[in-house]
Amino acid sequence: MSELLSKAKDVLDVTGTYKDDEISDLLDAALLDLEIAGVNTDLLTDPLIIRAVLTYCLANFKGE
Repeated sequence: MSELLSKAKDVLDVTGTYKDDEISDLLDAALLDLEIAGVNTDLLTDPLIIRAVLTYCLANFKGE
């Protein structure tokens, strides 16, 4: 999950750790939404799943 957190922080243009909790919550929510939709989120190497999660984060990140 730390690799996904790092990717999300890059996409969201966040440095440091001050927003890690918020971003981790978004990652968890995105993965849960995908699971509810029937997607096997164990495949976090699938680029489409990663892109879906990062897009969710972009759409829901409050920023500063």
